Amino acid sequence: MKKFKILILITLLIGSLAVFAGCEVSGSLAAPNQVEYNIENELTWEPVEGARGYYVEIIDVKTGEDKGASVKRTSTKLSLSFLPEGDYDIRVRALTKDENEKTKWSETIFFQKGYETGCVYTLINDETEYRLTRYGTAPATIYIEDEYRNKPVTEIGPRAFKGYSVIEHVEIGDNVKTIGDNAFYGCKNLKTIKIGDSVTEIGTSAFQSCIQLETIEFSNSVTTLKGSAFAYCKGLKSIELPDSLQSIGTYAFSDCTALEEIVLPDSLTSLGGAAFTVNNSLKKVTFGSGLEEISASVFYKCPALETVVFAEGGALKTIGVSAFADCFALKEITIPEGVETIGARAFSMQLSTDNNEAGDLIIVVKSSLNTVNIPSTITTIGTDAFHGAAFYMDAMTGNDFIYVGNWIVGAASALKTTLVEISSDSFKEGTYGIADSSLMGMKVLEKVYLPDSVHYIGGAGFQSNESLWRIEMSDDSELRKIGVYAFAGCKILGEVILGPKLEVIEEGAFMACERLIKTEFDENVVTPESLVKIGKDAFKGTKFYEKPDPEGLIYVDKWLVGGAATMTVTSITLSSDTVGIADYAFANNESLKLLTIPNKNSLRYIGRGAFCRASKLDMVDLSMTNVRRIEDYTFYACTSISQIKLPRLTSVGRAAFYNCMQITKLDFSNGKLESIGDRAFNGCINLEEVNLGDSLKTIGMGAFYSCQKLTSISLPNTLTSISDYAFFACYSLKQISLSTRIESVGNYAFAHCVALERISFGNDVKSIGDYAFYACEVLKIVSFNEGLESIGDYAFLGTISLTSLKLPSTLVSVGDYAFAYSEKVQNIVLADTIESVGAHVFYACNALTVYVEGDKIPDAWSEGWNSSFRPVILGCTLSENGEYVVSIVVAKNSVENVWEGQEATAPERLGYSFFGWATEVDGAVVFYTTAEIPNVPAGVTLYAVWEEF
Repeated sequence: MKKFKILILITLLIGSLAVFAGCEVSGSLAAPNQVEYNIENELTWEPVEGARGYYVEIIDVKTGEDKGASVKRTSTKLSLSFLPEGDYDIRVRALTKDENEKTKWSETIFFQKGYETGCVYTLINDETEYRLTRYGTAPATIYIEDEYRNKPVTEIGPRAFKGYSVIEHVEIGDNVKTIGDNAFYGCKNLKTIKIGDSVTEIGTSAFQSCIQLETIEFSNSVTTLKGSAFAYCKGLKSIELPDSLQSIGTYAFSDCTALEEIVLPDSLTSLGGAAFTVNNSLKKVTFGSGLEEISASVFYKCPALETVVFAEGGALKTIGVSAFADCFALKEITIPEGVETIGARAFSMQLSTDNNEAGDLIIVVKSSLNTVNIPSTITTIGTDAFHGAAFYMDAMTGNDFIYVGNWIVGAASALKTTLVEISSDSFKEGTYGIADSSLMGMKVLEKVYLPDSVHYIGGAGFQSNESLWRIEMSDDSELRKIGVYAFAGCKILGEVILGPKLEVIEEGAFMACERLIKTEFDENVVTPESLVKIGKDAFKGTKFYEKPDPEGLIYVDKWLVGGAATMTVTSITLSSDTVGIADYAFANNESLKLLTIPNKNSLRYIGRGAFCRASKLDMVDLSMTNVRRIEDYTFYACTSISQIKLPRLTSVGRAAFYNCMQITKLDFSNGKLESIGDRAFNGCINLEEVNLGDSLKTIGMGAFYSCQKLTSISLPNTLTSISDYAFFACYSLKQISLSTRIESVGNYAFAHCVALERISFGNDVKSIGDYAFYACEVLKIVSFNEGLESIGDYAFLGTISLTSLKLPSTLVSVGDYAFAYSEKVQNIVLADTIESVGAHVFYACNALTVYVEGDKIPDAWSEGWNSSFRPVILGCTLSENGEYVVSIVVAKNSVENVWEGQEATAPERLGYSFFGWATEVDGAVVFYTTAEIPNVPAGVTLYAVWEEF
């Protein structure tokens, strides 16, 4: 009996094992299929019908530990981001309703988890690149890798690490191009930064308030530091700016109170206002040769600054307002030749004062500036440019004028209350200029006999000297310019005799000089022949405005300066001896329709904005005048002008005919037109015909922007460049031929020229800018020239009618999306001399096959250059001019992205038909078609068989 029971138990046990064994081997559910992971390290598999869940086994290859032992899922996906770096074998099985029942395992897949910083990334640019968006669980030392999950990391996003106090050291990978705004703002423990080799731009406030930052290692790719990029980095003692740097934004290094020396590279062309302001330790600044302007307040309140070194032969023209104000330690400054303008308060010192124990006012901080050397090129010195400097304060206690070089910059206090008359003996010999506001407030000054040597009277130079009644210049006077508001408010000024070489009377120069008049008996204002400009309201508020002529016109000698406030006439006739029209003389006039010039040879000058917004002005005939320049804004928004006859012009200024909507024709062929300013004809929507003559050298930015009816234009051979937006949105422009001397086509130059069918490039064109032919939807033929070196980003994006592309052998770089959506282009040849090919160059070119010289894609080309996965044939040998394929050496990986339904298209050659591929040089027998190349044995050389049309 006992043996019987044991037998039964053994039988039952064997049966049970058989059942369980059957479940393990066959089970009631199928094993999961298509187990795989994507670029985001997310594991997925196909659902199993009837499964109540899934079990994921993740075996660490190194330790054998199951990292997924507790992972049970009801969904068919699992993020693997929780795994540490390492190698893993992964498989999945389904769970039935009976927890004891098990299904088959899926096939095992291998997964490698790479090193990750703990940062969070987002896919950008059609999922070909990554942007680091936030710090996640990043450690104190961060290396922002070149690639993340096999794709380049190209951006650090805005606010990515903002306020992250743990971070101490950052090294940025070599694929990152931009560091976003506020990216590391307020990382108070950050000490060192190493910038990667591709970073070009550091965003606004990117490292602001990183108060312990000590070391910045820039790469030579950085071109732009935006506003406040390193502001309030109070631990930063030294920086070495890269030779590639072109622009430093406003406040970029403000309040870097430990910074001791700055060397600005020759490459720098833009230095933003207050860039280095309030840096208490800064002692020395060295300028490179490329900078044209030191902007306002750049070194304001740098009290320790002792030494400023300017580049010899540099481009510097302007020292801005308050640029070196309150630099108390500065003892000497030598401004280089070439500088023309020293701005208001540029070197002024606001003395710091306090009261001692006795209550007496004492100076706590005093300027050290005693020596200033200025060049002969200076034409303007602004108000209080040197006020408070040591030499200035010493001179204030005397009884004379205060000089910087041969410029008067002020007057002693005593002189202001005692000087009645200025004569040649009053100034020192060779006095060249009178600085802005320097002689205003002369309480008893009555007469000025200006010394002959003076060339410039600055803005507000004599303003509001209420006792002044006479100004006289001799026949030998060298005076060239009277500045803005120079004599404004001199209420009893009644006699003005101008010198023979005066060229410019600026805005408001004699405004509110209430007694100033020219009468039949007392011609006390005579404009010299040399005069070329009278500024806006230069004589407003004088008696000239009380005596308009019968038509309501107001003249100062031979210059027409405006119309009476009550003038309502629709037509005016200039006096026969009129030589000039002042700036903005008839601006905003709503009645004037017709301008008649009887003695046309007398008129030589029409001022800036003279007829700006004269909305009813219909016809202007300047054809027989001696006007040679149309100044900025002269006919701006004269929306009714339909006819304008032009003289022999040499230039047209900025926005001169902006929004002159009714003009249909412009002819410059009778003159020597050399330049057209920015937006000169912007918005001339009915302009159909333009003759530019044969002397034009420059066309400004947006010059013909939105000239919607312009169908064609001939560009003369003298033209050397096409500026940005020059012909943007010229919807009717059908064809354009670029002259042989043009070297560059600017950004957006022909964008949205939706009727443009053909473009041919002259032999000297070297660069085509970003978006240059963007959305030229009917552009069919583009003839590139030998000599072309670069094609910019998006240059031909959206040229959906383009059928053929032949790139020259001289081409070096092609930008991002350059030919995207050129859907009809069937093939293109890329020579191995092309060093750089950007991302998505041929995006959505769905008929394209690419023939590449050489046996591999160059490493410098973007990984996403062929993001639409068009067929690529490698191993090509090209003709000498690089225009067509001669042969192909077939290798194992010669053909990429060819599969069923996507075959490679045959190559093209201008003037020839392609018949196939031979296996011998000059072979006539075709052995293979292009579609058969993937089946050709490796090592075979195929020769293109061409037959001329």
